[in-house]
Amino acid sequence: MAHFPHAAAREAHLSQPRLAPLGYRPALDGFRGLAVASVLIGHLGAAGVARAATTGVTLFFVLSGFLITQLLLEEGSRCGRVDLRRFYARRALRLMPALVAVLVVFGIWSVVDHRISAPIVVPALYLSNFVVASGRGLGVFGHLWSLAMEEQFYLFWPIVLMLSLRRSRRTAVAVAVGGVVVSMLIAVVLAATDHHGVNWTRIRFGPDTRAHGLFLGCLIALAPSVMQHVAVRRLVLPAAAVCLIASLQTDGSWLQHLFWRPMVAVAGVVLVVALLDEAGRPARLAAWPPLVALGRISYGVYLWHFPIYMVLGRHVSSWPFAQRSALFVSVSIGTAVVSYVAIERPFLQLKQRFRAAEPVLLTAER
Repeated sequence: MAHFPHAAAREAHLSQPRLAPLGYRPALDGFRGLAVASVLIGHLGAAGVARAATTGVTLFFVLSGFLITQLLLEEGSRCGRVDLRRFYARRALRLMPALVAVLVVFGIWSVVDHRISAPIVVPALYLSNFVVASGRGLGVFGHLWSLAMEEQFYLFWPIVLMLSLRRSRRTAVAVAVGGVVVSMLIAVVLAATDHHGVNWTRIRFGPDTRAHGLFLGCLIALAPSVMQHVAVRRLVLPAAAVCLIASLQTDGSWLQHLFWRPMVAVAGVVLVVALLDEAGRPARLAAWPPLVALGRISYGVYLWHFPIYMVLGRHVSSWPFAQRSALFVSVSIGTAVVSYVAIERPFLQLKQRFRAAEPVLLTAER
């Protein structure tokens, strides 16, 4: 359990206004819907839009970094501490049930159909990004590298954030900025010093080289006033254009890995900040009900779509592309709906039992 340190720090905490809770924002679910739609489109294999999946994943990283940091700051503001045990329990209840279902279903499928490769141990331990970054494949679970990346971030960032905040908010901001800079520098150094041909796979999937998106998301929560000044409304359209152009890129060399991907992360910051203004036009557009509905099941869509694409693809390879795509997307979304209702939602209700309890002392003194 991470506490605010020393009596002076606790008194300072009590004297500060409580951080306003973010609450439910339909526009952020709409953002998730856009991100997962990009992934669905990118993995269909159509010429010219394959990079859309990378764009979608990068946007997810930015949003995840923001939301996790915001939740931690809210709990610290409300309770004077962050209960890490409850935090990790909530993360496990949110993420693991549907993941286990996917691993079990397609692990069994691979036993029945030996043409399907589905190694379950690595994804179950959230180590997929290390394996994929080394150039080895994970079959129908290859897409789970991004979930491993986020889970590793969830493990260390709360501790780093609480230690940083013991000094000051500026220290936490500096740590997040440092994370962005170091992550991007590692990618540049790897590209510049690999004399045997740049290992773009290592740069694309490495936990260090892809961390910049998560840290940029953290900055939205840590420095909201600065971000609101930087990510003004007039930057929304250019940010959306950056995401679109990056999705249409076909060059897999340095331009994609060292320029467009970081640009998408920056654009994601602009878009998330714009969506936090619920009265703004971007937020109203992102709150379009079908997009919000897709966002609510986006985790299940992401989990199920890739193995569904690969398994069905073996049986409908002769179909026209449009018909194959319609089948892949509809089955993926339908499966995600079932997963959400039957698996995710019951555990989301159980997760409420692990909400942070507010200390009586702090409640009485507010």
